[in-house]
Amino acid sequence: MTPATEPGILRFAIPKGRMYDGVASLLSAAGLGVRVSSRNYRPSIPIDDFEVKILKPRAIVEMLALGARDLGFAGADWVAEERADLVELLDTGLDRVRLVAAAPRDLLENGKLPERPLVVASEYEQLTRRWIAERQLDATLLHSYGATEVLPPEDADCIVDNTATGSTLRANNLDIVDELLRSTTRLYAGHKAMSDPVHRERIEHIERDPVAAASVAQVHEGRLTSGERVALKIQRPEARSQIERDLAILSMGATLLDVVPSIHLLSLPGAVERFGKALSDQLDFRLEAANNRRLTKNFEGFKGVKVPRLFDDLCTERVLAMEFIDGVKATDADKVEGRKIRRRLAARGGEAILKMVFRDGFVHADMHPGNILLQDDGTLVFIDLGMVAEIPDDLMGPWIDTFQALGANDGVAAARQFYMYAPSVGTKDYAAYERDMVTFFDRFEGKKLGEIEVSEVIGGAMNILRRHRIQIEPVFTVVNLGILVAEGVGKQLDPDLDLVAMAMPYLAEAASKAPPSRSPRRELPA
Repeated sequence: MTPATEPGILRFAIPKGRMYDGVASLLSAAGLGVRVSSRNYRPSIPIDDFEVKILKPRAIVEMLALGARDLGFAGADWVAEERADLVELLDTGLDRVRLVAAAPRDLLENGKLPERPLVVASEYEQLTRRWIAERQLDATLLHSYGATEVLPPEDADCIVDNTATGSTLRANNLDIVDELLRSTTRLYAGHKAMSDPVHRERIEHIERDPVAAASVAQVHEGRLTSGERVALKIQRPEARSQIERDLAILSMGATLLDVVPSIHLLSLPGAVERFGKALSDQLDFRLEAANNRRLTKNFEGFKGVKVPRLFDDLCTERVLAMEFIDGVKATDADKVEGRKIRRRLAARGGEAILKMVFRDGFVHADMHPGNILLQDDGTLVFIDLGMVAEIPDDLMGPWIDTFQALGANDGVAAARQFYMYAPSVGTKDYAAYERDMVTFFDRFEGKKLGEIEVSEVIGGAMNILRRHRIQIEPVFTVVNLGILVAEGVGKQLDPDLDLVAMAMPYLAEAASKAPPSRSPRRELPA
C-alpha cells in the first residue's frame, strides 16, 4: 500500500448506504456540504486539507484501525464486531438500531430457541460467535452476505442482524429472542491520527446535547485536543428555507396593509425588507465572526468587558467556533452574589453601551439579557453578535443633539430633532405635537438626574411619536433598545445606577468629535 496523500492531509471517510443521508445532512448543517457526482466515491467538502472517500461502514472501521484513514463515521455495531481500538469523538444519535437474534415463530418453544443443533446466520461473525458461546448454544455459524432475514426457515434456524423498527423481521415471520447491543452512527478517529499533532488540532469532541438552542442555530460545547473548551454555534439545516418562507408571508401581508392610509406611515414593506436583510445576514456566520472581531477590537484595553475569542480556522458560513465562557446570564442577574461585584457589573454594562453608542457608533443590536454573561470577577461578556447596528457618521450629530435634548428635559428641542430627521411624518398639527412633547418633559422638571430613568424618558417620547405618526430612524430604535436593556439589567444589579449621569461625559466627548451632519429631511412648519 502506497501513501495516497501528502503529510498534513486528513483522510476522512463517509459511510455509504443507509447511513450516508444522515451523515451528509449533519455535515451540511455544520456548513460542510458534501459535493459528489454520480458514481464518484471521492466527494469534496468545503474545508482545506481534507481528502474524502465514501466507503462501506465496516471498511471504515477496518481502515481506521489500520491507520489507512484518520477520521470517519461508522456504526458502533461494526466497531464492536471488529473489536477495533478507536477513539470515539461524537455519538450523532443517527441510525439507531438494535443487533438482535431472531427466529421463526414456529421454531420457538415458549418464546425460546429449542435445545437442539441450530444453524445461525449472520454478517456479524465475531459478535455472533461470542453470543453463541455466552448462551451455550449448540450452533453452527453460517456467514451471510446481506438479506440475512430471508434465510430462515429453509437455510437457517436463527439469524443475528440489525433492525431499526423490527418491521423487516415481522414481514419475514421472525420473532426477536435476544438483544446483543444497540448502535448509532458515531464519529471515530484512529489512534495513529490522534497521536499526530498535525491531525490532532483538527479533531474535537462535541457534546451531543446543546447548551443553547434557537430557531436559527444551536450551540454545543466541545473540546479541542489541546484541552480548550469551545462553543460551537451550528446552523439548523432548515433555517434558511424556513426564514425565506416566513419573510415571503410577511412581505405579502405588509404590501396589503400598506394601502391603508393610517398604516402607510409605518412603512411596513421597508421595515420587513430591513428585517429580512438582518435575518439573512444572521444565516452567514462569517458576518457574525466579522462583528465579533470588530467589537473585540473596539473593547481592547476596556477593562471588564469581553467578547468570546474566535477559532478562525474552524469558522464557516454555518459554523461559528469560539471559546466557551462560563457565566450567569443577565436573565438571572439575581444569582450574582456580592454587592461590590453587582455594582461593578452594573457600571461596566452602562459604560459599555455608552461607549458603543457615542464613541464607536457600532452597537450590539440583539442585546437582550440572554446575550449578556455576568462573571463572578466582575467581567461582562457579550455573546451572539449576529445582529449589529451602525450609526452613520452623518447621523451621529443629530443623534447626539436628540439625546442631549432628552437628557436636558428640553421638549422643544427633542420635538424639533425627531421631526426634522424622521423618515416620514404624518402629523398635520406640529404645535400639538410639540406641546405634547413639552408637557411630557415637564414632569421631570426639578428632578435630579439620579431620579430619572432612561427607559421612562425614551419610552414616553416614543409613545408621543407614535401618536403623532412621526417615524424614528430605524438605527436609533435599535440603539434605544440597547440602552434600555443596559439600564434594566444595571438597575437589577444596582438600583442606584444612574445611566443619565454616566452618559454626560460620553455625550460631551461625542459632541466635540462628531463629523459633519447630513441635512435635515424637512424644515419646521412655518
